[in-house]
Amino acid sequence: MTYTLPPTPISPITEVFQCLICKKIFKSKRGLSQHDAIIRRYNIFRKDFYKLPKKFINEFKKTLVLLIHRQLPCHFTKIGLKSVTVACTESQFFATFGGYIHYFSNKTHVYKCIFGGPDSSSKLAQIFNNVNWGTKYYNGSEMISVVTNLDDIDMEENPLDRKRKYAINSQKKSRYKRGEVVIEWKPRLEKDAKDNKCEGGFLHVHFWITKKRII
Repeated sequence: MTYTLPPTPISPITEVFQCLICKKIFKSKRGLSQHDAIIRRYNIFRKDFYKLPKKFINEFKKTLVLLIHRQLPCHFTKIGLKSVTVACTESQFFATFGGYIHYFSNKTHVYKCIFGGPDSSSKLAQIFNNVNWGTKYYNGSEMISVVTNLDDIDMEENPLDRKRKYAINSQKKSRYKRGEVVIEWKPRLEKDAKDNKCEGGFLHVHFWITKKRII
């Protein structure tokens, strides 16, 4: 079974071909096409994956949304980069995010999905079966949202909160960009003093949040 992956969008810049998901630039359309072909292979359902019940996956998605909402506190000092970690099998990850995987390492067996831009929130809403997956409402006409589109969020964000937030977060740099939701799956292996092995997998969701006032 192969998940349908939408064509990789091409940057409108003349003679520059860019993957608008990972921002990698290629010298030719052929290079971008090869990049797209590699990504498609990442999203092919492997024979060793378990075919998990749809109801089970839907329940897992509800848990992810709950964990994301627990990272949406209503205070400007808490605005910034947030992360969610939950135990997850490789088959479980693929059943949830197959079709949106943009990176896979043969060496480390790490998967990565990148969501950012005008349609990223709607894509995640479809995945999670919840239009409010990244928004939490509070009394006083306030709301906390996951940042998926910098242009839209920054226009509505309270200027004072934005100034305070940047002051808080400017002291540290992050590998995760504001405006992107990065979802990773990583295997974990541990050994004790007698070389006994324990292994499993974990799903990590990294995202930035912002505070807005509902007008």
